[in-house]
Amino acid sequence: MESELKKITDNVVEDIPGSLFTCFYNGQEVRLWACSPEYVELRSADRLVSPCRSLHFSCYRGSTGYYETIEIADMQDISMIQEKELPFSCLRTEDNGCKAWSMILHIENAAYKDMFQFVTKQYYNYILLRSESYDNTFSRELVGYPADRDNCYANSYEEWRRERLEHSQIKEIRSNVLSSGLELVQSLDNQEAYQTYLNQQKNHTCVGNRLYIGNQYCHNLFPDRSTLQALLDKAYNEHREVTLVTTYLRQSMIQQTKDWLQDVYEWCIAHDFPMEVIVNDWGMFSLLEGKEKYLTPVLGLLLNKRRKDPRYVYKTGYQQNLSQMADNQLNQTLFVRYLQETGVQRAEYEACGYPMELSRGLPYKTLHLPMYQTNTSQYCPLYALCRNGNRARQHFVIECPQYCKDYVCLYPRHLNLVGRYNSLFALDEGITQELLAQYIRQGVDRIVWNL
Repeated sequence: MESELKKITDNVVEDIPGSLFTCFYNGQEVRLWACSPEYVELRSADRLVSPCRSLHFSCYRGSTGYYETIEIADMQDISMIQEKELPFSCLRTEDNGCKAWSMILHIENAAYKDMFQFVTKQYYNYILLRSESYDNTFSRELVGYPADRDNCYANSYEEWRRERLEHSQIKEIRSNVLSSGLELVQSLDNQEAYQTYLNQQKNHTCVGNRLYIGNQYCHNLFPDRSTLQALLDKAYNEHREVTLVTTYLRQSMIQQTKDWLQDVYEWCIAHDFPMEVIVNDWGMFSLLEGKEKYLTPVLGLLLNKRRKDPRYVYKTGYQQNLSQMADNQLNQTLFVRYLQETGVQRAEYEACGYPMELSRGLPYKTLHLPMYQTNTSQYCPLYALCRNGNRARQHFVIECPQYCKDYVCLYPRHLNLVGRYNSLFALDEGITQELLAQYIRQGVDRIVWNL
């Protein structure tokens, strides 16, 4: 709807996002529909009580990451110019009978005028940068992102991986993990790893006695039924523990998942061999019902959600609010109680770039390090890039040619990011021996080394 304020004065700014500039009228937050140095137009679903007893304005200051609020203390600075009932429609179609109330106030206040000028300057600068610059230039101007370092890449994934493994802190952590006495895991998460393990001699030296079979992020990297059978048989003959790793569960995948899950359950009964199943979709809990004697659910990484990205360090207020990021839903009693009712006693965690507060309600935890996942797409961007030449032309992949065997997506060196199959992974350079010891005290008893 067109602003009523434009009919009264010039220099009107409309549609400033409420997250940048908002108004509280008599203690109630209302939509700041339009504003100028001397006027504001407020919109509300209900008629605003008149006269005004209190008026506050809040604006976001990007330099600090906090909101600044001013109060128009002297009510004589405020006068109502117009109050009007207007037709309202979100879809801008014909009148649907809905109404909204518009109120225009004239404000003679220096603090409001200063805030208006600051907000409009900040907002116009944002729009200009967003529309006329590249993303990294935009980030450099707003938060100091080092855009000049974005042109430096590794020549290959092998070089990228070697550089990270040679990092002194990563080498120290890896050495300490191998000698820590914690349960270590050999992760088999792609077709090449499955075949390599099947071709190994029985006396081949392996890291850890437990196998993780499957991929937490991509459904196309789970072994087919015959390969899965061969992997289980070999693990059983070698007296190794097994954890099956599952990913998201789409509607079209339910029946085939039921089929191989029933095969596994019958195999477990025949061999009297219990195993864990890492669950990354709430629907998987339903498929495991009645099979708890041999198949124990474990909360997977896709369901153990938290904010994690190496670029978060450039966000305003990140360092000041790290303590608030330490917790997630696994620190909530009600959520943990639900997991316990479904038979979950273990959760998968990732070293994610900052210290975490692990759940006190679940007794067992697995820690994946030093890499952590930041993004996963069921519509594989690597497939789209290889098949269509454009990572944006994505669709759900059923018969996958496994481009991820030969290709990865490399990112600027300083970000420590790499795109593998349908996901994006980052290196946690901040993991230290002290932090690892803290996690062990909080219940970590198993390590998955993923670099």
